[in-house]
Amino acid sequence: MRYQLIIALLLASLPGDGFAWTETVLSIPPAQKRLATGWFDKGSQLDNRGEYDAAIAAYTRAVELDPSQVQAYVGRGFAQSRKGNYDHAIHDYTKAIELDRRSVAAYNNRGQAYARKKAYDLAIKDYSKAIDFNTNNPVYYYNRGAAYAAQGQYEAAIQDYNIALAFDPKNAEAYANRGAAYYNAGNMQLAVVDLRKACDMGVNTACKNLRIAEGKK
Repeated sequence: MRYQLIIALLLASLPGDGFAWTETVLSIPPAQKRLATGWFDKGSQLDNRGEYDAAIAAYTRAVELDPSQVQAYVGRGFAQSRKGNYDHAIHDYTKAIELDRRSVAAYNNRGQAYARKKAYDLAIKDYSKAIDFNTNNPVYYYNRGAAYAAQGQYEAAIQDYNIALAFDPKNAEAYANRGAAYYNAGNMQLAVVDLRKACDMGVNTACKNLRIAEGKK
């Protein structure tokens, strides 16, 4: 029996990474904008404490006061995603992208929501857009690699994990996932090397997969 090694879809979330938005021209008084920013800050604090319902309410108040506040839509999308409300999250990330076509955080996080819904083609498209705008962030390559692997595109996944590890050679999960991709692509030797490294770095699933791969060499 041929065992397929599990590739973990451990998607990194960086809701505050890479913001570069252009405000829509709206006649919003400066005091109102400051109030909106205060609600966004409160939402971020609640997010960090895992109080996602309260965070969503705070972000909602922020965008009511300032509909051009991209980061509030991204923050609310992140909180919705944490609650498993992926359709709501996608809606918020899409709104953020409408306001700022270069919001890498919105593309990356929308890609994660699509991946959770197993819409891997859409996830890969969003991760690729994030990479287009920021080629130096290993998170986006790692996430796209996981989406490729979930589709069975192991060679493409390996290429993305290679890039992610070139930027961040201490990413144990990337070694684990690349090892699983090597295994599923039929390269047992490289699979064992990566899985052993990930196991040594403390990834339990890699240790289990290593025993399977060693039995196939």
